[in-house]
Order: sequence, then C-alpha cells, then structure tokens
Amino acid sequence: MAQQENSEKTLSESLEYINSFSNEKITEEELLSVISKIATIHRNKKFSYFSEEDIEGQVVLICLQQLKYYEPSKAAGDTSLNSIERWLNRVTKNRLANYYRDNYSSVNQGHRQTRINLNN
Repeated sequence: MAQQENSEKTLSESLEYINSFSNEKITEEELLSVISKIATIHRNKKFSYFSEEDIEGQVVLICLQQLKYYEPSKAAGDTSLNSIERWLNRVTKNRLANYYRDNYSSVNQGHRQTRINLNN
C-alpha cells in the first residue's frame, strides 16, 4: 500500500514530503539544479549508440522517477539538499550500472536474455 502511495506522488508532493522533515526548506529550483548537476556528472557514460544528451536525459528521468522513494528519515548528509544529491547520485549510478550489465556485458546470450526477461 505504501509503495502505491509513493508511485502516485508528483514532484511537488515529493518536495513537500521532504521539506516536512527539515527546518531548511528546499525549493523546486534547487532540486532541479541538483538533478541537472547529477545529469552533467553522468553524461559521459558510454552506452553503445546513446549520445551524451541521451544519457543526460535518462539520468533526469531516473532522478525524477526515484525521488518519490527518498526517505529523509534515513538521510546522511550535511544538509537536506546535500543528502538528496548524494542519494540521487548513488541511485543513478546503480541504475546505469545495472542497465550496462543487463544489456552489454553478459557472458552469453542465454544469460543476457534471462536478465532481460527478469527486467520485463
């Protein structure tokens, strides 16, 4: 039930939830600037035919999709914005590594197809 509630959160609802745990309020512009910073960091990853702009766009999508799962009560960082940045950076790094592993580095075709089937 909690996961279903999380999946229906919009960006502003997620931001309101995050701000409820801290005295320092984060604005939507600050949050989008953090997402942009993370996208710039990861844009140089190499994935077959994807351009840097494609990767940057995927990183923005990953961040926006995963933000609803952020739990401020478990955060580690100096400030709320710093902890969100650290968490989103780790989530993005893991998602890109999983994507690369599942689509480009499998040892054999059978294993690769199994991983793709599990993802779908």
